[in-house]
Amino acid sequence: VHAYTKTEILVYACTLEDKKIVMTEEKAQYEKQWSKHAAAYALQTTRTDLEVHEPLPQLNMTLEQLFPLGTVVFSLEPPSYGAMGTVVEGSKNQRVRVFFTYESEPNTEHMKNSVKRRAPRYMPGNQVAHNLGLSPHVLSRITGTIYILSENQESDYKLNIGLNLKFNKRNEEVVGYTKRDRVLGNWMYSHKAEEEVEEYMVVF
Repeated sequence: VHAYTKTEILVYACTLEDKKIVMTEEKAQYEKQWSKHAAAYALQTTRTDLEVHEPLPQLNMTLEQLFPLGTVVFSLEPPSYGAMGTVVEGSKNQRVRVFFTYESEPNTEHMKNSVKRRAPRYMPGNQVAHNLGLSPHVLSRITGTIYILSENQESDYKLNIGLNLKFNKRNEEVVGYTKRDRVLGNWMYSHKAEEEVEEYMVVF
């Protein structure tokens, strides 16, 4: 928020994050949940004359009414965080009994192997240049940025005729086409990149 005026006073306030149901005097009630850390706001961006936008409704329900038998619930506490359970028994001491079902973790090894098989394989620039009958320097220039100037000396117009498959100055790769060796610093090229260069050579 732009304060527009000079800020001389900061107001530290906790924001309302959520609301949860708590048991008080054998009845379920909503309770506001505030952020644990206060944030700073310019005084001129705050309001003190606003009524509560959303007053908390009154539930006036017992725990058994709130969670009848068979209700599906999810745990928010470790070590069973996220586990799904079913209410199997009510109680008079402000507690209910829940039966949690724990599912075994799925085996994802076959998915990982499939991703590895489909992932592009990268070759050194020397190998790709040899396959295409080019020098490594020419390959490096073609796959990057090449600017040519207009014959009109009065014009500053420049045209990029490179493939933009890599960006040396920004050290940026193009996913699926180029990759930089983190150890040696050399550029690696995929088969898709080799095909792009080959098509470029045919056209131009």
